[in-house]
Amino acid sequence: MMFWQRLVGGGSRGRRWRRPLALLLIAGLAGCAGAPEKPQPREVMVAVEPRQVLSEGLQVLLDRGFVIHHADLDLGRLDAVLATWPGYRLRLYALSASEGKTRLSLSGYRARQPLAAESLDTLLAELQARLSANQ
Repeated sequence: MMFWQRLVGGGSRGRRWRRPLALLLIAGLAGCAGAPEKPQPREVMVAVEPRQVLSEGLQVLLDRGFVIHHADLDLGRLDAVLATWPGYRLRLYALSASEGKTRLSLSGYRARQPLAAESLDTLLAELQARLSANQ
């Protein structure tokens, strides 16, 4: 008799509980394979060019111990990681909006869970303070 047939109760009267157990196990594992949630970004408009926003954002993240994983001025995107437990990943977007204004967007993950948007407020406030000091 095959392993699977024995597991789901290959005809034995004493093994009737194995079929429902196996189905519950399979259903439970299928639930773990869902798509991860997307983080909610924190967005503000700043009266600074996107390149300056990315430059200051890079400096703020480096000062806080982040390692810059990817930075692209043309895309207006910066990815950084913090290797402390449980691990943080942040993404900063600086996209030109209109007439010298930039839409600054910050989002991230803690371990594999999205960060709440309000948890990024202190980082965003520090970045805005640096941007206003350098104008």
